[in-house]
Amino acid sequence: MALSTGYDQLQPDFILGTDQWVSSVAEQMVGADIDKVNQLRDHFPFFPIVHGTSIIVPRVAGLGGASFSNRQSPKTNDTITKLANPAEEVRMTSIEGSVNLADYSIDLQSQSIDQLDLQLEFKKIAIRITFWEQFFSPKSANGFKGLPDLVAPNQILPINRILSLHDLDLLVSRVIEADAEMDRKIVVMNSSMFVHFTQLVRATGTSLTYTMFNGRRYASHNGVPILISDFISEQSIQGRTGTDIWCMTLGIEDNGVFGVVPEDVGESGLVIEQSQGTKDTSSLIYRLRWYSTVILGHFRGLAGISNAQVSEGTLIL
Repeated sequence: MALSTGYDQLQPDFILGTDQWVSSVAEQMVGADIDKVNQLRDHFPFFPIVHGTSIIVPRVAGLGGASFSNRQSPKTNDTITKLANPAEEVRMTSIEGSVNLADYSIDLQSQSIDQLDLQLEFKKIAIRITFWEQFFSPKSANGFKGLPDLVAPNQILPINRILSLHDLDLLVSRVIEADAEMDRKIVVMNSSMFVHFTQLVRATGTSLTYTMFNGRRYASHNGVPILISDFISEQSIQGRTGTDIWCMTLGIEDNGVFGVVPEDVGESGLVIEQSQGTKDTSSLIYRLRWYSTVILGHFRGLAGISNAQVSEGTLIL
């Protein structure tokens, strides 16, 4: 079943135009995501919205209190619950990069690839990498809110020790999706933590279990597919390496985590414009700008484990 059936949704990797030969050549030359594994990229949904359109998401913390009144009536009591705060305004952020053809001297004309097109594809890859670095990190200057900002405080498990399978049980149980088929919930961890996870499973005398997610086969925990993303950083904690693990639902239908881009700006938020230069292409400078942001529909759509550590025998990749 496709993600968010019934809603307009862009292909997760639309920003690169992956059906074009020049895009695949650019990927091969720099390495996919500069040799960083990121399986979430293949599934993360983006939704195009027109300027001025609202996305309604529930905010339980924004509701006022309610109480019983002393009036006894079979029809009504005078208790009224009101929204205590106005709707939250989410602005899209801009990730920018420039292409100056004078800086490049690669001769690819023999392959019938336009130099400008190739360098623009390189810059799109750089923009994509910046997006995923922000996605798993606290909000930076001019950036959008990453998962550490979106997650509710009571949805974080700060374990500060070696991860156990019980910890993953708790993590998965904190994320509840509205879809009865329960097919949009995922766990995301980096490569080192995934190696540790496989060791934990084998220590129980069993083998890894697998599940299908959007037509692809992934290892799973309690039936939830595990995706690997090495954009989840690692930090040193008391001489040991610690990292975060995330569990989330994807898409707007389950009030999970999803991206938003403006439908009426550029190509789904991607703007390419000539910022300076003359007809002599060697002096042309192009600026790329991609408008996007990430939204969490409901606090139960996201949970995380912070400062999880791997066992000493685990290879840190």
